[in-house]
Amino acid sequence: MKKQTFILTAVVLAALGVAGSTTTAHAASHWQKAQWVDLTKTVKVDKIQNSTSKKIKTYTVKSGTRYSLSHWTGKTRWALQSGRFNSGKKYTYSVRKGGNNTSWFKMTKYLPFHGYRIATEVTMDKVNTFYSKDQDSSILSDFKPTQYKKVIFDNDLKINPKHHEWQWQHGDYITIYKYKKGSWHYISSRNYNF
Repeated sequence: MKKQTFILTAVVLAALGVAGSTTTAHAASHWQKAQWVDLTKTVKVDKIQNSTSKKIKTYTVKSGTRYSLSHWTGKTRWALQSGRFNSGKKYTYSVRKGGNNTSWFKMTKYLPFHGYRIATEVTMDKVNTFYSKDQDSSILSDFKPTQYKKVIFDNDLKINPKHHEWQWQHGDYITIYKYKKGSWHYISSRNYNF
């Protein structure tokens, strides 16, 4: 009886362990579109011809590189979507890793953006700088334009910040900067409560 109880408990725990580990990649809603990742391990990538599903070539991608990665169901689970390995109509660049194996990469927190940082899906709650094209095509930020390491833009931004007026909001004041001749210049400061 003890042996049967032990076996039953082991089977239940094993089932719970397997069920718990499958939620890592599949259940995450952020895999609905490609995500930027940093590879933490060297991986093999197969170039597959889409019309025949035939493997054309195999590449080795080194750890420490950054790629846009998609997670799919089916035979190809992980597909690279950027740079040299840009999956498209003709070819798919499939990473040789199991569907739920996420040990070979980490989600990228920020992407470089004109000397600043841009948020990814993982860090959207850290955004502190916004672009307003509706009102006056200006940038509103919690930081000066010279505080490069602190500024974090929204992830759908496609403009060059140096081409727009920068409004730094601090306390009850807004200080305006413009980029001219290779550097940011102070324009004016005003109290916006009046």
